[in-house]
Amino acid sequence: MRSRLAQGATVHTSKSRNIIIVSAAIVIAGGCLYSINLGLAIDFWDEKEYLEIARSLAGGWLFSRDSVNPTAFRPPAYPAMMALFVEFDYEVVVLRILNYVILACTLVVAAKVASEIASSRMAGGLAAGFFFLYPVLFYTAGRLYPQTLAAFFLLGALYLLRNIDDNNLRIGLSRSVLRSVACGIVFGLLILTVPTFIFSLLVCVIWLVLKFDKKSLLSGCVILVVAIGVVLVWSARNYYVFNSFIFVSTNSGLNLLLGNSKNTLPNSGVDVDLSSYEPREPLGEVELDRYYRREAIQFIVSNPERAAFLYLRKLVNYFNYKVGQVSKVRTVGMQDIIMFASYNFLLAILVVRLIFSRRYLIGRYEALLLAIYFGNALFSAIFFTRVRFRLPFDWLLIVVAASFLASVFERKFVESNGGATRVGPQASGDDRDEKDGGSPLRSR
Repeated sequence: MRSRLAQGATVHTSKSRNIIIVSAAIVIAGGCLYSINLGLAIDFWDEKEYLEIARSLAGGWLFSRDSVNPTAFRPPAYPAMMALFVEFDYEVVVLRILNYVILACTLVVAAKVASEIASSRMAGGLAAGFFFLYPVLFYTAGRLYPQTLAAFFLLGALYLLRNIDDNNLRIGLSRSVLRSVACGIVFGLLILTVPTFIFSLLVCVIWLVLKFDKKSLLSGCVILVVAIGVVLVWSARNYYVFNSFIFVSTNSGLNLLLGNSKNTLPNSGVDVDLSSYEPREPLGEVELDRYYRREAIQFIVSNPERAAFLYLRKLVNYFNYKVGQVSKVRTVGMQDIIMFASYNFLLAILVVRLIFSRRYLIGRYEALLLAIYFGNALFSAIFFTRVRFRLPFDWLLIVVAASFLASVFERKFVESNGGATRVGPQASGDDRDEKDGGSPLRSR
């Protein structure tokens, strides 16, 4: 019986590994074809800004939207990466292909994280499969947006975090610190890609610290200090250029006003009429950011009930499947149908997973992923919610769904083969969740 189980585990491992490799190759190959098909045209203004900043960086190390005046309006990590490739012929196509290479890497990391949660290689193969059932991730990678890079950094940071916290690794304190430094660097790069991910950093640090042991407490402090240190390097540049402290970018005030004004709707995104908020006299970039922030806070203070109700509606809109008004150039009925089916499919699996949480216990690490996902909804609604901003976090839905279904399938496989307690090459990992609330395969 044990030999049969071992053979089944080996087959699952081999098939899952092949699925992940083939899936990553399909992403890159399909991305190349799609990038070539899109050509050199750029549809959206924020894509153009990122590209102009990258060209300015490549041409003279000036972070600028017009190659003349320095700026801090956009976070630096994504245009800095783009700057390495803008000298190539057909630079837009090359940059899109680069996005798909990053997307393929993200898929591999997500599969690895799912496998470790379920202690099963099958979960990795399922995660790769779920990716293809959520095509908006592939579509978005064809745009010059930072969300694809942000997803890679997020999954990478969470993978490093699990290896720090994993009791089975039994790594020494010095190695734990080194891994914490690496995790902090990735988190810092993540924040320099999309500043709102500082919320995810804080959730992860709190999650570590709440374990209340020496290694986790030290790791949490190291990650936080290193991540903030990485960001402060950019903040120092901003202070030198603008003679004012700017943590990452000067668009937070505008984003806050876009989400909190008299003309804001729960799903209006950036399509908000702010003409009545125009300053009476021209302001510099830093002063304008502060002005917009004051106006947004004034709206909230002057209209507490309206602002609270708007916040709740934006919170609900976080789970919207529609791309929204900003993409109306390409939004068609079929796109909405695909988004509705694919996103709600993942949400449905999550609901089922929560319903069966007594039979398939939610481990400590899985609880972290859920806390980040739903916590980000609460945080994002302070500004405004939008499908594109949520996409890096939707990878967490894919990971949780894949690990849960792998747990269910493997339990059924075990029960049909004599009731053994575990199959899979990582059976020795059962103990990893004993102190964390139980393994996903273990019932009460």
